[in-house]
Amino acid sequence: MSPGNGAGQGGATVDSMPVAVKRVKPIYPEEARRRGITGRVILRVQIDAAGNVREMLVQSAEPPGVFEVPAVEAMRKWRFKPALLVGKPAVSWLLLPIRFALEDL
Repeated sequence: MSPGNGAGQGGATVDSMPVAVKRVKPIYPEEARRRGITGRVILRVQIDAAGNVREMLVQSAEPPGVFEVPAVEAMRKWRFKPALLVGKPAVSWLLLPIRFALEDL
């Protein structure tokens, strides 16, 4: 999982990107597992200055309508070392891909 564009509040580029310190694996939907469906969800995630996920938008999902809910539910439980801007914790945004692959089960 690699972070995407990181920007601080107001669009300022941060000095250092947030780093995930607690990751929660999403639950693979049973119907998708039975049917052998794999996919990916890209989430645009706001990380606050305390390292908590505050806002989230589904940027894209393949296939649509299958993995968005479990990806969002798992991401709500992630925690981060926050971004730094001029040496202080700052609000920032990341693009994070969440992959759903049967071999990861």
